[in-house]
Amino acid sequence: MTVLFATSTKRDGSMGLANDSGKREGMANRVRFFRTRGIKPSEVVLPRQVHGARIAIIQKIPRRGFVPSTDALVTNQPNTFLAILSADCFPVFFYDEGAGVVGITHAGWRGVVKGIIPGVVRILQRRYRLHAASINVAIGPGIQKCHYEVWPKKGHRGMAAYARVHEHFLQKRGRRTFADLEGIIRGQLRQEGILSRNIYHVGECTYHMPTKYFSYRRDANAAHPRGFGNMISVIGIKKK
Repeated sequence: MTVLFATSTKRDGSMGLANDSGKREGMANRVRFFRTRGIKPSEVVLPRQVHGARIAIIQKIPRRGFVPSTDALVTNQPNTFLAILSADCFPVFFYDEGAGVVGITHAGWRGVVKGIIPGVVRILQRRYRLHAASINVAIGPGIQKCHYEVWPKKGHRGMAAYARVHEHFLQKRGRRTFADLEGIIRGQLRQEGILSRNIYHVGECTYHMPTKYFSYRRDANAAHPRGFGNMISVIGIKKK
């Protein structure tokens, strides 16, 4: 058995299902993305993300493959592939290949502030008796501190307030404040006992790379209030 995980790019097309035409295109893009990686669409589980901290344990693939009101999934079932959508928030992959356990988190600022990252680590330890030192974590592309403005941006006061307690994750530029959300995620992982050498990150900014990634913050406007598209990230144990 081997761990398989990946994040789509713009080349793969948008994975969002924003409207009727978008649903058809998004579903076709998802099917193609999964099949090129040897994954059957019927093996995929997706949460209906709400920017919260709820974590679902997947013992079998649910009807229609969806879990309501959830932002993180974990499983030890082979050929069960866990997926999340993103467009600036970070996909965070968890895996212990020897134990055959994987997890994935949609890590936006609200979920991170609410503790979704430590929550996943603790569930992996309690549910599957994993040791923190054996858990590997990969942080995918997301909006980096170069573009993640949190103050005076409306709706981000909670993030700014959280980051002020951890001032080394803030960067001031005049009256504007930018936050290092990826740094906060890595800090929370280390506090939970995840070894620094087991934390991998691509360090790519979705906002800064318009030809490679979709970005809600960069692309959203009055005509497209939900942005132009979404990436999909997936992880699972592939049983040969």
